[in-house]
Amino acid sequence: VWLPELGLAGSSMLLFSFTMNVCLQLIFGFIAVVSLTVDSLPSVSSARNWRLAAAHSHILADESTWTSLVSRVCGGDASLVTSTQQATIIEEIRDYQTNSRGSVLCCAVLFVWA
Repeated sequence: VWLPELGLAGSSMLLFSFTMNVCLQLIFGFIAVVSLTVDSLPSVSSARNWRLAAAHSHILADESTWTSLVSRVCGGDASLVTSTQQATIIEEIRDYQTNSRGSVLCCAVLFVWA
């Protein structure tokens, strides 16, 4: 790095670029391992079947408020007896969006390719 031909500015820029490269690769790797290695999402057909068969069923609606099951799942109703797997999936998606992992990954990608 500290070659006389490069000069102080060139060597500093080279060191800075190398350091940023290592940091961004560590960020990408960490987020990939923590967030993207577990496949907990159901298939599209499974989600569609749940939505068509159970989510809007009047039988599974809350009789006290006449709220559909899908509204309760998406609203984060803690008193759900059924469809807790769907509620967990919604919770994981919201956690990914709000727990800064998604935004950090997005900003890192934009920084690298912008």
